[in-house]
Amino acid sequence: MVLSDAHNNKLFILSSHWEVQQTVDVNNPFGLTLSDSCTKITVAQGDQKSYTGPDNKLGQAGTVCVDAYDNILVTDSDNHCIHLVSRDGKFIRFIATKTDGLCKSWACAINQGGDLAVTKPDGEVKVFQYWKK
Repeated sequence: MVLSDAHNNKLFILSSHWEVQQTVDVNNPFGLTLSDSCTKITVAQGDQKSYTGPDNKLGQAGTVCVDAYDNILVTDSDNHCIHLVSRDGKFIRFIATKTDGLCKSWACAINQGGDLAVTKPDGEVKVFQYWKK
């Protein structure tokens, strides 16, 4: 289970016994917003830029987070994938897809090790290493 503390910009990953397993700091330096029924990401950084996915096929975007390299990660529940997007709104690549066991992604955050933690509505958490360390 994931608990969000929006006031302190933290996510807490909890066990089934409500014990904190991991704490994730959430960073949003770009003023990211979800809009248009969660199908468009707006990057408010000087000039506003939008991201609608490769070939304008961004599905239901659940959450966004920003990594240490200022890339934006977007959960796409409809297409069962995570988009890696540059700070200026350009698609870089998919980090994880249905082939990797991702299904109906709901929320994402970067953990303290720099890996991507993705949750599903049923509380399952999957962790993906997407940069070589």
